[in-house]
Amino acid sequence: MKKALLFFLISIQGLLHAQINQVWHTDRPFSFSFNDSYMRIVNNNIYTHTTLFEGGSWQSAQSITTDGQENWYMEHEQFNACNNCGNAGVESVAIASNGDAYGVGFQPAFPFGGRYVYKTDSAGNLIYAEELFTSTFSGEFNDVKLSNDETVLYVTGDMYAAAYNTIVPHLFKINASTGVVISEVITAPIGWTGIKKIAVGAGDNIYMNTSDLDTLRFSSWDSDLNLRWFEPIPVVGYQGSGQVQTLFYPNGDVLFATYLNNYNVNQDQRIHLARFSEGGELIWQTTHILEEQDVYGYLYRDIVLDNSENVFVYLVKSKFVGGGGGFAGDQLGGSGGSSQIRPAIYKFNSTGEYQWNYVYEGSSGVEFSSEYPSRIIVDENGFVIASSFGNSSGYGGISIFIINPQGLLETSLFQNGTLYSAINGMIYEGNRTFYTHGIGAQKGSFTADRWTIGRYHYDFTTGINPVSNSDFTIYPNPAGSNTTVTLAGVKPNEVVELRDMQGRLIMSVLSAEKQETSMNLSHVAAGIYLVKAGRICKKMILQ
Repeated sequence: MKKALLFFLISIQGLLHAQINQVWHTDRPFSFSFNDSYMRIVNNNIYTHTTLFEGGSWQSAQSITTDGQENWYMEHEQFNACNNCGNAGVESVAIASNGDAYGVGFQPAFPFGGRYVYKTDSAGNLIYAEELFTSTFSGEFNDVKLSNDETVLYVTGDMYAAAYNTIVPHLFKINASTGVVISEVITAPIGWTGIKKIAVGAGDNIYMNTSDLDTLRFSSWDSDLNLRWFEPIPVVGYQGSGQVQTLFYPNGDVLFATYLNNYNVNQDQRIHLARFSEGGELIWQTTHILEEQDVYGYLYRDIVLDNSENVFVYLVKSKFVGGGGGFAGDQLGGSGGSSQIRPAIYKFNSTGEYQWNYVYEGSSGVEFSSEYPSRIIVDENGFVIASSFGNSSGYGGISIFIINPQGLLETSLFQNGTLYSAINGMIYEGNRTFYTHGIGAQKGSFTADRWTIGRYHYDFTTGINPVSNSDFTIYPNPAGSNTTVTLAGVKPNEVVELRDMQGRLIMSVLSAEKQETSMNLSHVAAGIYLVKAGRICKKMILQ
């Protein structure tokens, strides 16, 4: 039967559009900046602990109720906590189910470098701070995870080994109550590179991604630090980064994610996903080339799994956009800069098949401004909630935006720098409620002087999302088969995408300077599609 092409020229009414509401926001002064935030909800209290670079010596933490009432805030100065803790940095924190917290890092005090571990209780009191394995060879603790019964810390780091006459990666098993090392093992040559992340699964089995030059390296160790299995996968020509977080599926399977960079071709960058059983059987693996790469390419930021075992990877997309100030000078990636930073979300399904990617264009409206990705979480319905921040001229603040399972923008919320400068941590409570923690600063200021916590709730309502390309139209309507349709009212030089209802990209065209372009649909199969231009999406039925 001859196909007929029919367009409904309305924004999608069948899809749900969300509205984000800030329920409450608190801020307080703090003494020292921080890098990442570790958050956990315990008995209607939110515990937040931060990490900081070496040379810091201050550790900050807070307990606040889910209604926004502060229980306590602490900054414990570490100069007198142990012999050489004065410049200790914190690389990672594990928060127990009772609110106790354990941090690890490195102190570079002369004449030795030492690995550092501390504990605070649920009231914010410093219980111990221990400097371990001091030597003239610098090393550090990089990550800490609790055992399933929370009596043991599993820690990864570097330490001198006489067999190699240099520092090499180690795994450590530490008594959580005292900070005393129970046992340790050299992971080289199984994991020769510095191990930045570990994961602890059922039975206290430990999983490591130590991917390096030309080889992916995945391994598992038991609770007594004995090697269970090791799987090397050749990736000749690529540098693999093992710093991406390792995740667990509900059945105990393990997801290793690795960022790959071709050291011969600057624009060839990829994300590699591999699913293993608990016993080390490779179930599937996939490598996806990252789209629209440019001079600076991509950098990893975050990764999550949803309830349907879909994988979402949050990346820093950095694109060359012309001459100018770039990252130097007064404006960090600001107007006129040579690069443009954007948050990019990639979705893969439960078997590793690529679904879509979404690049958030920010809220500033400045062509050369930069929007830096922060964190993502995913709700029980597969909606991704992402945070980002910008520091360019005329735009200082954070954005929170929601992407639906089809890869389309539901809504976004911008808050200027009088409330936020950046988000460092996010945690999902359930029932469309989440919390953020970050740094606050005045608009245009790069001085971090406010500790900020916010609670947000989002509701779904049926309606039109009133954003860019509001005059976007498609004609003729209706159209017959073998038709080239005209796309009008689109921003100049904007990509218009045709996607199926699962969010998969079918084809795309670049609009012309005159805000009008065409799309040849003669080879598109019958079905229901979405035509997306910027943040506006229209339903297309081909029959």
